[in-house]
Amino acid sequence: MSTAPISGFLYDPSIQRVKANTSTQTEKSRTLDIQNKLKKIETTNVLTKLIGLSKESNIAKSILGGLGLIGFGTSGLLELFGLDIGFKEKIKNMHDGFLFKPDLNPFPPPDKSKVDFEEILIEKPNEPKLHGYFLKKEKSDLVIIFLHGYNGSADECHPECQKIQEYIPANILIVDYRGFGKSEGKPTREGVISDSLEMYNYLIDKGFKGKNIILYGASLGGPIACELADKLRKSNKGLGALIALYPFSSVKDISKWRHPYIPSNFILDDIFNAKRLIKKLNIPVFIGHGDNDSKTPLKHSIKLFNAANNPKELHVLPDVGHEDLSKLPKEQTEGYFLALKSFIEKNISG
Repeated sequence: MSTAPISGFLYDPSIQRVKANTSTQTEKSRTLDIQNKLKKIETTNVLTKLIGLSKESNIAKSILGGLGLIGFGTSGLLELFGLDIGFKEKIKNMHDGFLFKPDLNPFPPPDKSKVDFEEILIEKPNEPKLHGYFLKKEKSDLVIIFLHGYNGSADECHPECQKIQEYIPANILIVDYRGFGKSEGKPTREGVISDSLEMYNYLIDKGFKGKNIILYGASLGGPIACELADKLRKSNKGLGALIALYPFSSVKDISKWRHPYIPSNFILDDIFNAKRLIKKLNIPVFIGHGDNDSKTPLKHSIKLFNAANNPKELHVLPDVGHEDLSKLPKEQTEGYFLALKSFIEKNISG
């Protein structure tokens, strides 16, 4: 998201000159359209700039909080009359900018000599093409959808999927959300949830049964898994289990931890609210979290565990941070993988 200075659009003298020189109605309409687009851009830039300033300035924080109260209050009032000033949509756009940070650096694809896989493209009319890998496990009816975090990719995360397969005899599907890795498009909250649903549909079309599909969300992938599981629940589609590693309990909760300078009324509580969604699920839930996680504290997983229905299990990894488990020594991770294997064997028929 751009962080251009606050000034520069509304009072741009070039815009005023264009307006002064306009002679026809068509030109006036075109000029107004340009101005409206610039004003729309500037509004988002102002909010973004204020958020940046509020980290070190109480005055900026007060202004930002006031804008939030006025904006949300006015939006709510006008919605009663069927009107929309677009303030909430701008806030949602800012959330997307904070939540998704695609790392487009190249990572090596899976090695055919080490894993049996198919490179896949999920295509749907009028939607971005999604790139990923299907890691095979012969003679297994189980399949895991691995949902990566806010800056991951299929190429970066497939080693962790291979580590899972060392303990759990399951096929694994890992696909980049739109705008990540080799997938097309730009990430949004609604978009990545839609993408995860397409991953599920891909497996159903491939012949897997819903009851044998396991969602495995790492970091941001945990709340995305909760969103997908809730969608499947509402449409009465089968699902075997939900696994979350290092998840946060809600955007509002994690924002208070990572960005305490942002006024709470600017954080939407209906975006990736995993603790609210997980209460509605009636599937097995397994949560793993390191007790040395400085990015997403363990208390987030404790909140989710307390909110989840049985059967459920919380496994704490001693002295582990917010890390790729495939890069850690076996003695630090084996307890987690063995506990996960036991949980799946007890709760999913396969």
